Amino acid sequence: MSKCFNGLYCIHLELTSRCNKNCWMCGRRKIDSEYPEIAMNYDDMDFYLVKRIGEQLPGGVVVQFHNNGEPLLYPNLEKQSICSR
Repeated sequence: MSKCFNGLYCIHLELTSRCNKNCWMCGRRKIDSEYPEIAMNYDDMDFYLVKRIGEQLPGGVVVQFHNNGEPLLYPNLEKQSICSR
């Protein structure tokens, strides 16, 4: 299978959309308060999907594990760090 990410420099992976904080500068606070049904559906990215993405990335690509979720809440973080290059 050929690599599909040729020339890629950096990707952002949101390992989990869950967050245990309530930071004043985060736009997510407003979304959570106005749309509680969205907050109820926060979840974790499937470990095997993350692993598969990692297998397709060429060496040297920066992978950032943050976005709207707190990456330290990801239940497979230890396994994920082992799979990372």
